[in-house]
Amino acid sequence: MTRLVDRAMYIIAETSGTAINVFRSPIVRDQDVLFQPVREHIRQHGLVLAWSETFEDSGWMFGELIAEIYTTPDRRADIMDCELHSDVFEACGICNHFHDLDAKHQMAEPGDCAACIGFHR
Repeated sequence: MTRLVDRAMYIIAETSGTAINVFRSPIVRDQDVLFQPVREHIRQHGLVLAWSETFEDSGWMFGELIAEIYTTPDRRADIMDCELHSDVFEACGICNHFHDLDAKHQMAEPGDCAACIGFHR
């Protein structure tokens, strides 16, 4: 995935072209300047919101993290089906991704997700 926006504690957005994962504090709203690259990517690729959930996370402004997945309309049902299995994933407050609940989070240095053992979704 390519990092589209990276403003720690405020918003992180990663894209694969046909999908975008957005992790943001509630302080960042859809119409805000920080969200503009995300808005443009969604518009350019015709993406729709497939999943959104808010988690408590002291590493983000106001102590909350909103996690969202935008994808193409034809893939939306697949993402929503994954939501049925959300009891096996949890938001990671260290690297801002989702990990298997049974996986140990291993990192080389704080903020570096390269050493994660691959349980991102």
